[in-house]
Amino acid sequence: MLFANLVEQFVATDKLTDKLYKTRAGILVYMLIILSIICIILFILNNIINVQSEFPFGFIFISLSVILLLFRYTNSLFITGNLVTCIFALSFFYMSLKTGAIFSEDAHGVFLIPLFAFLMLGNKAGIFWSIISSLWIVYLYYLSFSPEAQIHYRAVTQEFPINYYFLLPLIFISIVALSLYFLNAQYQKLFTRFTKNEAILEKQNKHLEEKRQALEELQLKLQRSNTELEQYAYTASHDLKQPIRTINSFATLLSNHLSKNNVLDDKSKEYLDFIGTSTKSMHVLVKDLLSYSKLNAETEHSFEVTDMNNLLERVLVNLNKQISENEVKISVSELPDFKVIPVKINQLFQNIISNAIKFRKKTENLNINITHQLEGNELIISISDNGIGIEAEHINRIFEPFTKLHKASEYAGSGIGLASCKRIVELHNGKIWLESQFGIGTTFYFSLKN
Repeated sequence: MLFANLVEQFVATDKLTDKLYKTRAGILVYMLIILSIICIILFILNNIINVQSEFPFGFIFISLSVILLLFRYTNSLFITGNLVTCIFALSFFYMSLKTGAIFSEDAHGVFLIPLFAFLMLGNKAGIFWSIISSLWIVYLYYLSFSPEAQIHYRAVTQEFPINYYFLLPLIFISIVALSLYFLNAQYQKLFTRFTKNEAILEKQNKHLEEKRQALEELQLKLQRSNTELEQYAYTASHDLKQPIRTINSFATLLSNHLSKNNVLDDKSKEYLDFIGTSTKSMHVLVKDLLSYSKLNAETEHSFEVTDMNNLLERVLVNLNKQISENEVKISVSELPDFKVIPVKINQLFQNIISNAIKFRKKTENLNINITHQLEGNELIISISDNGIGIEAEHINRIFEPFTKLHKASEYAGSGIGLASCKRIVELHNGKIWLESQFGIGTTFYFSLKN
């Protein structure tokens, strides 16, 4: 980690914008640091154990350290890479003259020079240094034929013919040059393709980010609009209560006045009864609309861990008159404690059970069965009945506000009850759905999440 941070200090600069260039710069810094460490270790060992090697480890260490600092302040890969290549070329050229010319192992190591150039500087520099290295091998080969060389160089080894020592580094250099040329070309193509794909991906991400921001703005607008609409519905429904009460009161006063003066005929009585019935229906509708518009007013602190059995028991007590009059049988499984908004869950149970009682069959007693499933942080409650059921084509719209599947003369109601149930469940991060068979019965399911 420390070593990687050190390398990052050398290559993390705004000047290195080309990713391929920056990659090669990173490799160069790694190699310079590693080679510097190797050279100083070998220099120390060489002096401690007195090997008397003539290889210039100290010179290379100092040179690499200076070049590393030069790169830190210039960030020029071309200058730095060529300087490093020159140092190694001079070292190998010098040592090959000292240790046996074409017969020297240092001459065989000359092929490392174009290898370094290919890795650091690319194909052009690699080919250039391949040519320089090959020319040096040719020079060493012809140098070995001089009279002086016959005495010195050929005395080093006669294990193989001289052509072997000539051809081996040339073949090595050729193989390295050709292999790295094609590999480098493929690498550059892949890198270019990767860079293009990255640019496309970045453009797509930018486009997606713009869409996300647009959606967030639209969501905020919708939230503001919903808030304003809810506020309007609340205000309108609240303000309508008084005129409805006034109409109902004056209709009653008018009926009493006409009766007292014996001028209330059957037709007038019918009209006044119609006004009374309509105002009562309007009062229920306004009351339900007011309740529906207030549902989202609950906040986080309204949630509390609640004994669901006690809560359901209170609901059944409130509905006791309806349950007794209609001889409804209700069976309940033991419910767990759960974090909810108690007043809203009370309303949820009351709406669904009241609906079941309202839409019961006239020919048989109503049975309601309440069960649950607890899965992690999710509580799923089902309320099933053997009522009249719902036709399949109406199931998808049953939770929409003001949805009434029956005539008002058959079943009274505002059509907001199940819409309120859906809103309450959504406040608890859950969902509500139902299964029903017309003429057989209905099962409501709702999930609550903590």
